[in-house]
Amino acid sequence: MEISQENRTTTGSNSNGITPVVLDLARKLQTGRLDVRSGYLWGSIWFERGEVRDAMSGDYYGETAVVEILTWGTCDFRFFADEPYNKQTVFADTQVLLFEAEQFKQQFQQLLAAGLVYESVIVPNTRDQDIRDIEKRLTSGYKCNFESQLDLLSYLHEERTLADLVRDLNMDKHDWAPVLANLNRLGLVQFRPPRIVNENLLDFIGTDANKQYDKFYQKLLKPETGLLDWRTFLFLLTHEYKRYRSQRRPLSLIVFDLGVSAGLDHNGERISTASTTLTNIAEANGGANQLEASDSSLPFIAWKVAMARIALLTKQSDVLGHFMNDGYAIMLPDTTGSQAMFVAEQIAASLTRAPLSQDIADKALDLAFGVASIPFDGSDLQALFQAATQARYRARRGANPVSGLRS
Repeated sequence: MEISQENRTTTGSNSNGITPVVLDLARKLQTGRLDVRSGYLWGSIWFERGEVRDAMSGDYYGETAVVEILTWGTCDFRFFADEPYNKQTVFADTQVLLFEAEQFKQQFQQLLAAGLVYESVIVPNTRDQDIRDIEKRLTSGYKCNFESQLDLLSYLHEERTLADLVRDLNMDKHDWAPVLANLNRLGLVQFRPPRIVNENLLDFIGTDANKQYDKFYQKLLKPETGLLDWRTFLFLLTHEYKRYRSQRRPLSLIVFDLGVSAGLDHNGERISTASTTLTNIAEANGGANQLEASDSSLPFIAWKVAMARIALLTKQSDVLGHFMNDGYAIMLPDTTGSQAMFVAEQIAASLTRAPLSQDIADKALDLAFGVASIPFDGSDLQALFQAATQARYRARRGANPVSGLRS
């Protein structure tokens, strides 16, 4: 752990997470604010005479935020001595929070070791088992809500992915991770690799008609990227909005930038750059795009890898395409704002978990995701667009690359 001190501020980094720092602040009965950053993740914990009083990280607040921050790995931190908290949101003892964080970390590691990823298929092992025997087994293992475990097993009566679970049941990872870990530990569920969907839904119309359809579909894509152009994306979004009006099903929109960071400003904050320049992509495809080269352009190979990772984290009903003239967008039918936030966070994590290419480090990426939904952020498409673009602007200016308008 490396630490430097200047005036009343302590700055450092730790490859083993922030737990040693929290223990040290508690032991020394410190008062102040601890800022923590790990990759694209960011959070703050407020102390009063060694006890945690307040915390926030993204959409997490209070004790859940403390547990979330304590589970991070390599991180940078800065402690501002004597900075008071505004409102007490943490009431549990610090040692209890440290124990809960360690248990949650072990549960998550168990799930990873069992092969669980966001795209994994969750398969129940409850066929031909008596419900009374299942209920008896659920009372053992990790301390989990009994009803939550039964509800989840009922939901898994057919094959579902973790992505389905999160979005259909609107579960946060601090809810589903302990339950899935316990069900897996008890042998009631197992995880299979992501399913590869390679089906042609129009086989029944014949080969010639399929070729005509493919030729028509290609005209809807931008040649430089192979993504739906803005007009086509807008048409599909308008159609989905009409379905929302008739059926009152939620509709979410993720608007995002993807490029290479221009560096840090004098305050140590990243300088956000637009990611819409397609020069490198066009050149790699042999195109004649006349846009001038930009330092924010993402190399073609890295861009293709990024799109492949995004595709793995979206449903077949989701639509990925260009957004106006400044970025990309994902339309998510039947998806609430909180579910869309989780999808955006998973995409950001996927893009930064490993370099997109050998010449681009994960920290060099410039990401900005704005998330909005109907009816939460408004009742019409204008409100949806404004909320998503404003949230993206906040993400560009902030430490966290994922933002909702009200987050």
